[in-house]
Order: sequence, then C-alpha cells, then structure tokens
Amino acid sequence: MKAARIEFQVYFELAAEVSGKVDVLLLSGVRECIDQADGGGEDFGFRDEFEGDDCVSASSDSSNWFPNVAGDSNFIREFRAAVAPSERGRLQHTPPLILLGVPGEGRTYTERVRRVVGALEGGLHKDGKLVPYASVELEFDRQEPPPLLAEKAGSKMARGVPRNMTPNNFSDFELLRDFVKRLRNPLEGEDNPNEARLLRDHVYSERVGRGGLLKALWVLGGRQAPTVPGGLPGWLLESVLQPLLRTLPRWLWVRRKTRRLLRGWLGEELDRRGSREGLFEVLSDVASVQRVHLSLPVGDSQHQDALEFLERILVRALLADLSRPAVGRLLPKRRRRTARPALLVALPMPGTEGSRVAERFLRSFSSTRSDSRALGPLVIGVGRLSPEFLAELNAQERNLTETGLLSHQPDGATVSTLLPEQSFTPGKEPVQCVAPKRYRIDWRVQTVLMTVLAVLCTMLLVIAARPLIGLSMPSPCADGNEPIAGPGAATPPTVRRQEWAAALQAIARENKRAEAFPAERAVRTVVHIGASEPTSESDAQFDSSIPELRGIALYQKRLNDAAVTNQKLIPLIVEERHVGDFFENAESEAEALVKEIGEQPQGEGRKKIVGVIGLAQSREETKKALQVLEKAHIPVVGTTATADEMGSAFDGTYWPLTPKNSTEARIAAKFAHEFRIVPRGGGAGGCTTADHAIVVEREVDLYSRSLAKRFQTQFESLASRASRFTINFDQSGIVSDPDANADLDSASSLADSVCDLLKAHPRSIVYWATRARDFSAFLDAMDERSTCTRNGLTVLGGNDLTNMATNGAFNGKQWLRLYYSSHSLPKDDPRATDETKDYARDYDAFVQRVDPWRQDGRSAVAYDALHALAKAAEIARGSDNLTTAGIRSAFRSVEFEGATGYIKFQNSGDPPYQKTLVILRASAKGPRTVLACGAYAKGETYAKQDRACAS
Repeated sequence: MKAARIEFQVYFELAAEVSGKVDVLLLSGVRECIDQADGGGEDFGFRDEFEGDDCVSASSDSSNWFPNVAGDSNFIREFRAAVAPSERGRLQHTPPLILLGVPGEGRTYTERVRRVVGALEGGLHKDGKLVPYASVELEFDRQEPPPLLAEKAGSKMARGVPRNMTPNNFSDFELLRDFVKRLRNPLEGEDNPNEARLLRDHVYSERVGRGGLLKALWVLGGRQAPTVPGGLPGWLLESVLQPLLRTLPRWLWVRRKTRRLLRGWLGEELDRRGSREGLFEVLSDVASVQRVHLSLPVGDSQHQDALEFLERILVRALLADLSRPAVGRLLPKRRRRTARPALLVALPMPGTEGSRVAERFLRSFSSTRSDSRALGPLVIGVGRLSPEFLAELNAQERNLTETGLLSHQPDGATVSTLLPEQSFTPGKEPVQCVAPKRYRIDWRVQTVLMTVLAVLCTMLLVIAARPLIGLSMPSPCADGNEPIAGPGAATPPTVRRQEWAAALQAIARENKRAEAFPAERAVRTVVHIGASEPTSESDAQFDSSIPELRGIALYQKRLNDAAVTNQKLIPLIVEERHVGDFFENAESEAEALVKEIGEQPQGEGRKKIVGVIGLAQSREETKKALQVLEKAHIPVVGTTATADEMGSAFDGTYWPLTPKNSTEARIAAKFAHEFRIVPRGGGAGGCTTADHAIVVEREVDLYSRSLAKRFQTQFESLASRASRFTINFDQSGIVSDPDANADLDSASSLADSVCDLLKAHPRSIVYWATRARDFSAFLDAMDERSTCTRNGLTVLGGNDLTNMATNGAFNGKQWLRLYYSSHSLPKDDPRATDETKDYARDYDAFVQRVDPWRQDGRSAVAYDALHALAKAAEIARGSDNLTTAGIRSAFRSVEFEGATGYIKFQNSGDPPYQKTLVILRASAKGPRTVLACGAYAKGETYAKQDRACAS
C-alpha cells in the first residue's frame, strides 16, 4: 500500500504541474483520500508486508552445525546477508561461485559434506522454505542414463517456493526439462515427419498437467473428441467448443513461447534468433542431432558433448527464470523479490561418475552466468574437486572470511576455500535462519487494489477540479518565498583562524588519551592528510580544514570514551600531515608516508599506521597522492573529494564517504528541471522551473570540471527545450576550455555575461560548479547591477558553497535564491536521526559559541570517516588481521548509523550504498531542506524518495 501511495502522489503532483490551476486545498483533499486508502490495509484485514520469523537451524546437535573454523561466524553472517540482504539493490547481480573443500575419504567424506550442506540448508528452511532454494545430492542407478544435475536442481528449486515471494515462475525451465526428458527417453514414432507436432503435444500436455487456466480449459474441452448425436449440438461441440477450449489456447501458448524464447536467450544459445520457424520445429532439429550422439556409448566423447549441451540449456533456462521479475521499486511483483535464490550442491568424491556429473553442471553454470547477464542464484558446492577442474574454473583460493565477503561481489569469479581437517569438531553455533521481507497478499491482489484506488481518486480530482477551470493562482516556490536575508536574519558569526590550532590541540589531547591505555591494549595510528593552516581570517572563511579537524577530534573523543569499557574497540592516534593550501604537496607527502610505513617493524605497535583519512578536495594533486597510496595498498577513507575521477582506478584501497559528482549532478539537474525555483518576472509572483542553465566552471580544477560537465549533460538530456551556456571563470588567469561558450577572468565580466543571458532566457538558473571564494566575488559584482537582479537570481551550487551559506555571508542580498548540496541533514530537520542529533549536540558542546560551521556537513563527514576506519579496524581485529591488508578486506563489512546517515560500503572507489545527498536552501534563519535523497536513515533509498532522487 505504501508503494501505491507514492505512485498516486507522483501522479497528482504531475497533474498540478501541467495545469497550474488546481487549488492547493483540493490537492490536499485528494492526498487525504490517498492517506485513507493507504491506511485501509488494516481495515481490510491484512498488513501488506512483514518480516520473516527469526530462528536457528533445526538440529540441536552441535556436531551437525557448521564446522568450527576460523572465520566461520563471518562467513555465516555474509551467507545470510547474500541470500536475504537488507537492501534490495544488492540482489541485482550474480554472486561468485563458491566451492567449500572438504577433507576425508569414503563415509567420513560423505558425512562431512552432508554436515556442511545441512548446516547451511538449516538457515534456509523452517516449516518450509524461507527463500527459493534447492539442496542437491547425487544418487543414481548405474543402469540408468547419467543424470543431469541442472534437471534435479531446477525441479527442487521450483517446489515449495515461499508464498507471495518471487521468483516463483519456472516456465522456461519446465518446458526445456520436458523436452530433455523426451529426448533422453524417446517414444515410438519420434523419427517420423510429424516429430515437431508430437514434441509440441507432449510438452503442452505436461504443462496442462501442472494446472492453472490451461488445465481448466483443457478439461472443459474434453480429453477425447466428444461423441454426441449429429445435428447442431454435435457440430457445435466438435467444430467450435473443442477448438476454442483446447486448440486456440495451445496455439497462443506456443506462439508466446516461440516469440519469447527464440527472440531471447534460447535463440541466442542455438544461434537461431532470426529464424522464422516455430519453437518446436527448432527443438525437433536439435533433438534429431543430439539423439544420434546420445545413442553412442556413455563413454564416447560425442555422448558427453551432448550431455554438456543439454546441461547448459537447462542451466540457461533456470537462470532466465530466476532473473524474472527484476528487483522492484513500486511494482508489486518486483517488490516481492526480497531474497536471492540459493543452490547447495553436495559434491561426490573426485574421479567418480557422480563427480563428473557435478563438474559438468558447475562448468555449465560458470560459463552461462556471464553469458546470460541474469540475476543468478548463490551457488555453493560442498566437497572436493580435482585440482585440474579448479584450474579450469580459474578458482581463486581464499580464506573463509574473504569468501564470505566476496559473496556480495558481482565480479563473476569462482572462489575456493578448503575447510581444514581439525575444523570438523562440534560447531560453535547453529546457522540462524534468514529473515527476508515477506508479503501477506498476492501481487495480483495488490495490483488490483492500486488500480481501483487510482481510478477513484482520479475521478474525485476531475469532479472537484471542474469549477476551478479558468482560475489562475501563482505557483509557490520550492521552500517558500522567504528571502535569504531580512528581518530576523542571524548575525554573521565571527570567523577566527585560531580555530584551526584549537582543533589540532583537541586532537593532540585525544592522542594522549589513546596512548594512555594499558600496554596490552591494541592501539593503532591513522594519518590525516589535510590543508595547511589558514593565513588570514578570509582564508579561514573559505577553508574546509577547520570543520574537518573538528569532526576528527569529536569522533576520536567518542571512541576513547567508549573504549574505556568496551575492550573490542581500537583506540586511534591521529597524526596530522598538512600539505599546503591547495594540497600542492599531497603527492610528495604520500610518497614519504609510504616509505615510512615500509620501514615500520613487523608485529604489534601503537605507532603502526593502518590507514589514511582526508584528502578532502578533488584536485589533480590529491588524485596523484591516492595513486601513490593505492600502489602501496594503504587503505584511504576520503572525506569530501567528490569527483568521479578520484575513485575510478582504485581496487580495495580508496573508500570515499560522499556521493560522486555524477550522482550530485544528476540530482541537481532533475531538481532544477522539476522544482519551481526560478522567480517569475513581471510581478506575476511565485516561481517556475528552469529551462536554461548558466554553468560556471573552472577548467583547471578537477572538482569543478568534473561537476560542470556532468551537470550540463544531465540537464540537457531531461527535455528537448532544456539548454545551457557554459562559462569558464578563473580569476587567476584563463586556461581555455574548448567546450565552454566563454572564457572570463573577472567577476565584473562574469556578472555582465550572466545579466545578458538572463535577459535572453528569463527562466535561467546559475549552476555554480566552482569554488566558494570566486562565488563571493561574483555576488558582489551582481549586487552592483540592481536592474539585472530586480526579478531575482536563482543559484544552484555544489557542496563547496556550504560554509559560506551557513555563516551569513549573503545577508543583505535579498534578490538571491541560493540552493546548494550538502552531505548531511540539518540537525533541526524532522528526518534527522538520533545519531545526527547526538553529533550536533557534541559539536555545540565542543565549540561553545555561535559557529559558522555549525550546519556545515563537512565536519560530520570527517566524523564518519574516522568512525568508518575505526569500524574496519575493529572487524579486522576480530579476524586476527589488524593490518592494512586486514582493514582493506574489512571495509566491505563496515555498516553503521553515522552523523551523515546510514553507512554501508560495497565496492572500493564507490561511496557507501545510497549515500545521503541533501539540497538545502539558504534562508534568513539558516539552511532549510528542500530535497533529501539517499540513506539519511537506514532503509531510505533514492528509489523510495522524490522522483528527482531516483536514477
């Protein structure tokens, strides 16, 4: 029902946008109607979604639990997260093929394999399946043809799928399975000219036997031709009823299957995509070739090739079924895809016939998962495979903890882990059952309810809006019409460069506290690479290093306080390395740091450097520094460097904490296109959306160049009428940008150009993609052009404008509407989490005065950056690997509620999953949230929020 509510609100807001004449009170009334419908679920006697029950595996005998091996808890946790992740987005890829090696021979080997498989299966089953899964162990009579493991796995996967959970339709697999069965067990008459028709009739009869509408129609049509007296009744039964109930449904079924399979994966697999033949004509051709090969002795290579072919098409069919439906957002059927299908395979001893069957399946799965591009299952093979076969699969040997972490990665690799002999003692704990989100009602029922409610509310809107036709009302501006400064505006706080030294002193105090812990306590050192001390009050105003240092000191204090009673925490000493106002010495400092770390003695040590934080600006110098650190495999947590180019070439080393410029530009472009932020001229009042953007960039600045290029691409792609004019603005001297429309080197000439463009394109915004220092000069120049600013000026800027917007520097410029991005919600926003509010209280207590950076998100980002590194150290210590290598591996398991929102890392070089990005508006009383995107709280995602957030 929540999904329905979102759809309806989007629908009605679009209607208001188009007409511009719907009364605000009317729209509120319609929304109230939707609210009533949304809450109606309880009145109807159901609640749409619920969490699965928590449980543990059925066996109470610890000798049947997962083996007692280093990293078992981490593996089990990641296994459960891979099958039933907390975020749907993590289902959108096929995980690696996991092979768990088991030692032993004979009966001992079999019992150990069954123990591992049974332990994992216990987490997937409680009074029935909790997720779609299959557990397969090969048992067959040597007198029978060698089995196809895919046939057995798919059949078991299709049985007992949890109610109201998808994927639950195995139509492709069942059709191909029936074909393969018929091929391997031919009946008399298979080689006659009507083989395609016989094959069609056989497969369709099997489909009818599985029930549903086709079976009901078949039964109504009669299994035999009706024997009735002649005349009109008999003619109707023979000539009308039976064709209508049997022949027509079969023809439609065959046509649909032909179109979908031959135009899809099967046509690609058989190289028959452009064929005009029907499905069963094509399958008949396949059967005629493969039947000859299958008639040869089992040991013949052509017989084995035929089995390999049949295994592959069954695997491909199963993967096609498991990839439907796509991972959902609003559509009820897609929303019910809340878990990843799993397949557990008990591997027979190497060298046996069963081992060859299992190898054939694993080979087919390994090759087809990359070809199919489908949302594949988690496949875990348990047992022992020959070294030659492992080499064929290009299996990577990993320990159990690393294997668990890799279960979330979409790299298509094969991972092998050998469970040691001594691990098969009684286990430490059973595997807890997974708890995916479940739904009480069928997706078809919810779709009908949503449709009915949409029709009812649309009728209400149409009826109520009819009297309002012809009335015109001004369209309100996003976040109201309150000026940026005026009565009640806060007095700009004093900016003091001494605050830089005060923040360093706070870090030094916390370093002494960390060093004071007992000698046996694990304490480590991290390095903060930041800008040098501001040389003037003006530099301090535009500098981000002071709030960053404060954020580090605040989390360091919190960590030291908690570590007194929590022995698992790792206190951190923070070393400061300052590399110039514009990070000009970042590369040389990184090289010196790498050398220093290389000379550190092995083993424990409080001065042992385990990571780096900072490098807060996207510049060529900081990018080169990251490359130096990456070559040395030193983990780095980036703070506010947002250019996509910063994290594009790093594997396992760089973990940025803020969204990339591509995400910020996409959201900003949609915001400008869809939100009313441009004041209407001519005294009309209110605001409208932007159809033209004046993009201001600085070509030599990596941050500015990256953000500007991505914004202008996104903005122009939104509508054919959207246009932009790019100005390369650099007060220190122009380096020409061939893609820019103009190169300017003074604030005065920039203001003149903007005024000319506003005259030609009144519905324009200025998109400021460069630094705050240049922005201040531009506004001063615009302030002298009162004629140009008479109707107001809207500026949408990047996160570099944050501290200027929060320190009252724009007071007096009532013609300015300023929107800018930030990485955290203001503390007084009702959506702010307790963690965000706690951080804000700690910050106020630390500063003890009105402060220009109180609402600056960069302090909170630095706070979370050190928090993330501390979490990684804690996880690495739990795996007895408190080193730079251990911390790099641990980052994929870092997850916590931070000051800037929910933090959960996934891939190196990428920000945390669904990381928070907020668009604020500067007002007389401080920043106000206009658009909040991402995980500012756990469970929030771009897809759930305003359409400007969604990708």
